[in-house]
Amino acid sequence: MTQELVRNVNFFEGFFWIAIGLCFAESLRRPGLRKAKLIATLNFIAFGLSDFVEYHTGAWWRPWWLLLWKAVCVCILMVQFIGYVKRRRYRLKRKSARKQIMPPELTPEEKRVRNTLSQRFHATLDERVERYLEIEHQRITSNSHFAEASAECLSLYMDGYFMATVMTTQAVAEGILKFVVKRNQIKHTKGMKGPDVVQMLQENKIITPQCAKAFNRIRKYRNDLHHMNPGVAKINFRNTAPNIIKDLALIEGEIFDVNIVNGGFVPVQRQYWNIGDDGTADIFLRCSP
Repeated sequence: MTQELVRNVNFFEGFFWIAIGLCFAESLRRPGLRKAKLIATLNFIAFGLSDFVEYHTGAWWRPWWLLLWKAVCVCILMVQFIGYVKRRRYRLKRKSARKQIMPPELTPEEKRVRNTLSQRFHATLDERVERYLEIEHQRITSNSHFAEASAECLSLYMDGYFMATVMTTQAVAEGILKFVVKRNQIKHTKGMKGPDVVQMLQENKIITPQCAKAFNRIRKYRNDLHHMNPGVAKINFRNTAPNIIKDLALIEGEIFDVNIVNGGFVPVQRQYWNIGDDGTADIFLRCSP
């Protein structure tokens, strides 16, 4: 009777191990440790099947291949268990380390500000992405003194600061205009106004008519903004900002245009780049927000 009870236990134990294997199989649908889960699935199913064989042989140690079968399954189970323990210890250490470096408890006011900023960011995230992608800006420029400010124009527009976008873009455009004049060693009358300089550059075929128009469009509200005149209140910055930032992209695209040759960047207008004796140039990259 005892022997028969042991055999029956082995029989139902086989279903138990297979059920565990199927649970691991189900977990394969979730990401992470897929290889370990697959091995556990096959191992538990194989271990369960060995119990069915044991049910018929009456002993787990005979025949010899049944003993070997079970031994391999147990070894795999132990190896996986040890791996699980190590991973768990590692996670606990990382969790403990994060707790140690966490800042002190925030004040109610700090929590309020954090929550407000977080909600505002997530509420406008799609708009920010759309604004960033709509501008085909020049991703590679010379590392000039206005390069970082130019990159901030795009960041300001992306974040929805339209007045600041217009003001900063105007300043950058003026910097680029002076830069173009200097690099082409052009002498012009002192006190010459921006539109006159733009016209002179166009007449000398230094910039294209499209580039000249872009310079002039950017300067449209220059005086009102520069002096913060009352006329600023009448400007629709939400509609003006995207057009002005696109004009800046057009200007930079012409001035700092490059060709890709054999995996390298070759400037179209070399006078606007600081090219060393070894043929390399100091560049400014804007490949991501």
